[in-house]
Amino acid sequence: EPNLRPELTFEAETAQLQGSGWQKMTLKNKAGEKVTADGAHSITWSVAPGVANVYALRFNYLNITPNPIDARIRITDQAGNVVRDDAIRFPVTPEKWRVLGTSTGSYINAGHYKVIISGDKLNGLAFESLVMQ
Repeated sequence: EPNLRPELTFEAETAQLQGSGWQKMTLKNKAGEKVTADGAHSITWSVAPGVANVYALRFNYLNITPNPIDARIRITDQAGNVVRDDAIRFPVTPEKWRVLGTSTGSYINAGHYKVIISGDKLNGLAFESLVMQ
């Protein structure tokens, strides 16, 4: 049976980056944004789901460090209300892009939202895209 829920892809190059250690990178013909320094960093995607639902979120990422990287995922609505605020862990992936799946955690309505990954120890973590379904 075909999947009736459309996928929306949001590239890392179009996301809002905060922190001074972000650098463009390419691996296996896929471009991304990588954290190359210690300190506070965040990546924010603006998303606009069309209908109320619990949405799957899939991060295409790369972690070149020898250890998993712990970060924070926050989802906020356009008024700044927090929909989800949780810890998230990115396992080691030294050789190729991997996918880490999660969800919005609860129903979100149609509208404008921000999906934010942030942390103080993200050095070595890179993002290619966020897929929302």
